[in-house]
Amino acid sequence: MNRVSKNVHLGVLLGLALAVSTAQAELNAPKLDTLMVWTCSGPFTQEYQVKVMKIDGDVVTYQGTRDEESYWVEKHAWLTGTTLWSTKSGSRFQWFDKEDFHNYAKLEPGTRFKGAVPARDGDDKWVWDYLITVDEPQTIEHALLGKVQIVPITEKRRIYHGTYWSSMVSYVLPREGLTVRWIYEDPNGVEDCDLTGLHANGQIITKTRPD
Repeated sequence: MNRVSKNVHLGVLLGLALAVSTAQAELNAPKLDTLMVWTCSGPFTQEYQVKVMKIDGDVVTYQGTRDEESYWVEKHAWLTGTTLWSTKSGSRFQWFDKEDFHNYAKLEPGTRFKGAVPARDGDDKWVWDYLITVDEPQTIEHALLGKVQIVPITEKRRIYHGTYWSSMVSYVLPREGLTVRWIYEDPNGVEDCDLTGLHANGQIITKTRPD
């Protein structure tokens, strides 16, 4: 095989390897009845306990508690790792054009998604300007899950004609369709939440976080 043929052959192999890697990283939906516990530091929430209650097509209903207060959210499974939910706790709503975030679930490194997202909380209405970037996969040693490959997602959003903004980096476990950790920041402070409990596939995994 001459040098040109070898280079072509190598390029094909690399292309196949990248295709396999991308396919393996594609975001799955979470499993029904999965219970997740996130422990947080910062000025907002100290603990989330959330269960996958229903999956209707590609819409997942999560229900549980946020610092012991009732909490539920409806969210498209293919938007795990973002703050793009549809309905939260019965009085908060968001709308968006699916085309703006089409193919996010493929989690291809370097892809960027941008869109306007109208929102409402009671009588208050506003519009978000979203920018979401998929970063390179990383293998991490997680205290609860052990060695896993995650995909970091960087999200930036800002209210049109307003001063409020937020940014978030979340670490998504594509195969299980869940977020292992997120670091959220807005003008009020920084929230760092880590997965410390998981009940899935009949198994309970828990972690005691040091004080």
